[in-house]
Amino acid sequence: MATRITRFSVANDLRAALYSRAIFADDFSGNGFGPRWGHYKSGSVVKDGVLVGITPENSDHSAVDNVRFPAERDLAVSVKFRFVSEKAKSFNVWFDDKDYKGSHAGQALSGITSWPARGAGRIRR
Repeated sequence: MATRITRFSVANDLRAALYSRAIFADDFSGNGFGPRWGHYKSGSVVKDGVLVGITPENSDHSAVDNVRFPAERDLAVSVKFRFVSEKAKSFNVWFDDKDYKGSHAGQALSGITSWPARGAGRIRR
């Protein structure tokens, strides 16, 4: 599965009146992933300024490409993406708290976008 991401930002500066600084942003203009990116069972690549999210064939887990940062409150997240394959059906943004033991892998909040829309933009908390 491939999902193209052209910009990823976990920021609290998206609305200047409310948020004063960026926590993380990547426009994928470099060659490959920056040093803050981590990966789990991922075949994802950065190509021509785009993160192409790829789950390896026969993988027992969806690809995970992540960025870690200290806990924050009142975050705004902006992701610009496009599905580029018939196999690409959804895209997730997760917020995990690895110290929290009340859920699988500390998963505290997720946003799911799918195509065709299956309750697009669902939020699970």
